[in-house]
Amino acid sequence: MRSRSRSRSRYRRHRDRRTRSRSRARSRRRYRDRSPESSYKRRRELSRSRNRSTKRAASCSSSGSSLSDGKISKYVREEKKSRRNEQLLMANQLKLTSTVPTTVEMPAGLRTNSSNLTTTLQQVDSSNLMKATIFPLDESVIEKRAQQLLQARIADVDAEVASRLAAAKSDLEAQIRARISMELQEEISACQRREASFSFFFFYLTLFYCAESKQRCEELERQLQAKLQELEESKRKLDEERLLMLETKRMLETERQELKKEKDKIVREEQTIILGKGGSRPKLKFSLNKTK
Repeated sequence: MRSRSRSRSRYRRHRDRRTRSRSRARSRRRYRDRSPESSYKRRRELSRSRNRSTKRAASCSSSGSSLSDGKISKYVREEKKSRRNEQLLMANQLKLTSTVPTTVEMPAGLRTNSSNLTTTLQQVDSSNLMKATIFPLDESVIEKRAQQLLQARIADVDAEVASRLAAAKSDLEAQIRARISMELQEEISACQRREASFSFFFFYLTLFYCAESKQRCEELERQLQAKLQELEESKRKLDEERLLMLETKRMLETERQELKKEKDKIVREEQTIILGKGGSRPKLKFSLNKTK
């Protein structure tokens, strides 16, 4: 009995802790769902979870694996829960239509007449809220009416924003065109000034380079004349040396000819002596008689 009472008291403590945590979570969700941004985020999360569940169910069905009854009922419960949460969010949004969201950032040029639009939207939303409180409707009708009001409001804001954006865009384009034309004129004048200064500088630079190049050409011409004189001198010396060589060659040739003539003369004299011509030596006599 004691153990059973202890278990029961432990179960009560756990149950009380669970109920407290659930109530805290409920209060946090309620406080979170009051702001339009959080409702939008919550709706987006719910749509993502629903898409995930549908994708998971589709993948499971496409894979051919047979789902059990428990999983099917789980998916059905999740789908019903997500739809119920969406309906609650739409109802909270309908209740909060009397407040204009202040988190919408508009350009500086579009904030001039935003107060008039805000007051008109508040009047329309307050009148619609009064009608909704006088005549209780179904959740589907409430959701449909909330969507219609939201779409009409968004369309009005979009039209106003588009018109003011067009006006601001035209003003901005005119300012940009004027600025571009002014900058273009300044750039053209600066280019002309640079071109004039560059032409002046280029003129003096060409004069300087012309004088320098003229002086260099004269120096080169003098060097060329000196080189030509040296070349003519060397050529004259080579001609003289060539003439001297030709003279020595002629003299050597004449000496060779004289030596050749003397040699021929000696050879002819030796031949005449051997042959005995001209009485150069006594005749040879041969006889067959015995000498005593």
